[in-house]
Amino acid sequence: MNTELKQKIDQIWRESDFGIWCFAVAGGEMEKADMIRQKLFDEGYLSMEMLENELAEKISKLVHTESEIDEYLHLLDRENSDLVNVLIHQELFYKVSEIVADD
Repeated sequence: MNTELKQKIDQIWRESDFGIWCFAVAGGEMEKADMIRQKLFDEGYLSMEMLENELAEKISKLVHTESEIDEYLHLLDRENSDLVNVLIHQELFYKVSEIVADD
């Protein structure tokens, strides 16, 4: 995976409220995570899954195979393994895999 593709994927989810929430959870900042979740709820996201689905659709337009998703997660794991654990639990990239497989 080239740097440009990784940066594009990063931009989609890391800069979103979902990404900020993931970083808060991975860092043990539960008060911040709860505030973000409440903000999302107030904006109409009744579940985190609604936002994940939107992000998964955007990411799936950049990746075309499951191996690209695996490679991205491997690179991310090198940077912050706690963050990857949160993402796996939240299933964002599992949803991307499902979308890519359907295309």
